[in-house]
Amino acid sequence: GKTAEDVLLGFRDTVRNEVRRTLALEHVSVAITPFASGHYELYETHVQSQGRTPQPYRAFTGLLCAEARLNGELVSVISFVPAKPIVKVFSISSSRVGADKETATNIGFLTKRLVYELCVWGIEHGYDGVDLAYVNTVDPTKKGITDFKMGFGGEVRKEYQYEKMSTLVNVFRTILKHRTNHVSKFIKK
Repeated sequence: GKTAEDVLLGFRDTVRNEVRRTLALEHVSVAITPFASGHYELYETHVQSQGRTPQPYRAFTGLLCAEARLNGELVSVISFVPAKPIVKVFSISSSRVGADKETATNIGFLTKRLVYELCVWGIEHGYDGVDLAYVNTVDPTKKGITDFKMGFGGEVRKEYQYEKMSTLVNVFRTILKHRTNHVSKFIKK
């Protein structure tokens, strides 16, 4: 039952102002589109710039993307799974690293705008919310992305993942866990 304005009002003041600034930027376009090779190229470059290994292209099959273009160039992409009743974010990527200061700032603002656009898309298509995925409030190296996600308000929920496995795999993992714990205890002493 929320409107786009209600969603925007739920964002922190600074995030709300940054999103609104993008509405006045010239030469900006935002859209929700099927995942394409250009989105993957931006994602791959972004992930590799952080020293991480990208997911394979096939992991993005069937996903949708919120994309932002600045002067016609793709600068930010949020890939997501439309898993009704929730829009589940799969990855957030941008070309902020290496850009000049003003462009990097605008790309950061546009990435926040894309979260807003996902919320609006969700409202228009009958979704209950947007899941920005995990937040890590313990690891200081994750502070930037955690602050980014927390700026949109909402709530942090505990999430549990269950895994179905055969009895043989379960026994094998139990043995390995026991061996690992034993080795860890030995090393600690």
